[in-house]
Amino acid sequence: MKWSAEKVREAVRNGENSFVEFKTLPVRPESVAKELTAFSNFKGGVIFLGVSDDGAIAGANQENLEEWAMNIASDLVEPVVIPSYQEVKMDSGTVAVVEVDSGVSKPYALKKGPHRTYYIRVGSTSRIVDRDQWPRLSRPD
Repeated sequence: MKWSAEKVREAVRNGENSFVEFKTLPVRPESVAKELTAFSNFKGGVIFLGVSDDGAIAGANQENLEEWAMNIASDLVEPVVIPSYQEVKMDSGTVAVVEVDSGVSKPYALKKGPHRTYYIRVGSTSRIVDRDQWPRLSRPD
């Protein structure tokens, strides 16, 4: 989706939900990877970098932010996801929009060394899912 300042404002007004997550910078790469895996294991979603949990737009003023976000998707998510990235100029700063679709190679995991942790989006939270639970979660309704 092409994001405009008005679309970003509307999403921020609506708050975090099953498809939207806010992150202020600086943020740990693992925190962003966790959300990417949860959205990929669910129905997709968008991370707004530079927005606080209360909806305040603090701005995403980090050098090489696009490269940093794409490296997280390729280095910390397994299998690799390829999100879309866009920066939107707002009155109070730039918001980086990182959007990922529902994945086709589920389950996706946050990888940290030899460890793999699986997440799924449940409302406005991302929760750990045991790999053994995946067959039950991926059954058609």
